[in-house]
Amino acid sequence: MRYVTLQIDVEGADIDALPGATVPESVQLGPIRAAELLDDGSLVFLRAIGGDPSAYRSVLEASESVHSYCLSEGERPHVFAHIEPNHAGRRLLEWKDRFPLVIQSPIEFVEDSIVVTLVGEVEVFTDATASLPLDVEYTILETGPYCPGDATVFHGLTERQREILSTALDLGYYENPREATQADLARALSVSPGTVGDHLRKIEATVFKKFLGSHSTTETVS
Repeated sequence: MRYVTLQIDVEGADIDALPGATVPESVQLGPIRAAELLDDGSLVFLRAIGGDPSAYRSVLEASESVHSYCLSEGERPHVFAHIEPNHAGRRLLEWKDRFPLVIQSPIEFVEDSIVVTLVGEVEVFTDATASLPLDVEYTILETGPYCPGDATVFHGLTERQREILSTALDLGYYENPREATQADLARALSVSPGTVGDHLRKIEATVFKKFLGSHSTTETVS
């Protein structure tokens, strides 16, 4: 069992919007925690939001594509909504449902692109990507063996980055007070201290972005 993370773009279409709706700058749309295409072609989803939830309520109220919604405005605001997706969004969901694949939440967005992680078999990934519509472009951001026990925040690290992080933890680099320096890690890994520093910065950026994405509404991709 493996995973593949894709960044998907649909030519001439914005797949991260309620059809015909304009979301004000005071609202930050976060990752989608769950989404399901219903038999009638409508969509239900659970999504994190930030900023001004009341402003997003006004967007939902004004949108003709929204059948119903429930908006929480607590410490971590979320919206559960039943909508009519735009054509691009519906096509992508119908495409995914044709194959024995599972979407690993959350579903994230970068500008007009959707970033989604699929779990399944290599042969299925190959068949699925080959059958994408001609106006859909995709980029493979990462892929590898899927380990259900992995913490979500470490999911985006490469095997080399995991090795370096493991060495840093074993030698006490993240202890307080610190028990090892980057030079110590470099000797253990047979690389230069500068290389270790570059890797650690990338590892920390990936982990922090994943952590914030799972605990806030910040839209990130690593």
